[in-house]
Amino acid sequence: MNKSITSQFGHPRGVLGSLAGMLMAKRNHERTQFVIDQMAVTEGDTVLEVGFGPGLGIQKLFVREPNLSITGLELSKVMLRQASRRNRAQIIAGNLDLQIGDGCEMPFKDATFDLVYSVNTLHHVASLEKFAAEINRILRPNGMAVLAHQHPMKWVDAPVPGKMKKIKTVLETQGFYNSEIIQKAMKPSPTYVLKALNK
Repeated sequence: MNKSITSQFGHPRGVLGSLAGMLMAKRNHERTQFVIDQMAVTEGDTVLEVGFGPGLGIQKLFVREPNLSITGLELSKVMLRQASRRNRAQIIAGNLDLQIGDGCEMPFKDATFDLVYSVNTLHHVASLEKFAAEINRILRPNGMAVLAHQHPMKWVDAPVPGKMKKIKTVLETQGFYNSEIIQKAMKPSPTYVLKALNK
């Protein structure tokens, strides 16, 4: 696949980025729901999604538990616009704050969130170590990290389990515990979800 096209899924920009966002929202329902189902959220929790894309995960998470305070962090202004339109009612109600920012340098105070999750961003972050350290910093004690990945092409799925094991090791080095990787078969390739708690 042309690099100019595939890059749009990591940092959507312009017209191609808008199309990429619409495609992600249309195709990722099963994966997104599977990730949401792995989250232990309760009324009043504060949640962060890193790389919220078109905002589908946020939308589904509010369906799962309406009384949450959710923040989203995203590199792409195109995705910020799409996610804002999709979740306009929650923004107006004051339950959702969407921001532009980098997962390796998050603009949040220590111990801000009960849960941090991210889907298909691990291969885009500049440093897994910095990303894990930032998640650890902004999570409250015993907070949960949920990190998921699904490769868009079945025939190149092989590197994904190794990538998930690597980030699991990185999280454990940062002090996370009770970490586990859950796999579910789906099209076009399996989805892997890593869950861990911080101290």
